[in-house]
Amino acid sequence: MTIAERLRQEGYPEEYLVTYIQAYILGYMEGSLKAQRTIARRLWDMGMTQEQIKQATGISEDELKKITH
Repeated sequence: MTIAERLRQEGYPEEYLVTYIQAYILGYMEGSLKAQRTIARRLWDMGMTQEQIKQATGISEDELKKITH
C-alpha cells in the first residue's frame, strides 16, 4: 500500500494528499541536490576540472560555480 493509499484510507482529504506529495518531492529534490554538491566539492578538492565534475555528477553549471568559487 502506498502512502497516498494509506492516507486516503485514514480519511485525509485530497488537498492534504497533494500537499504531502509536493512536500515529499521537494524534500527528495533538495536532498539529491545536497548530495550532488557534496560529491562535486569532493571531486573539486581532488583536482578534477569543472567539466569533469559536471559530467560525473550532472550538476548544473550555476551550482558548480557556487561550489568552486
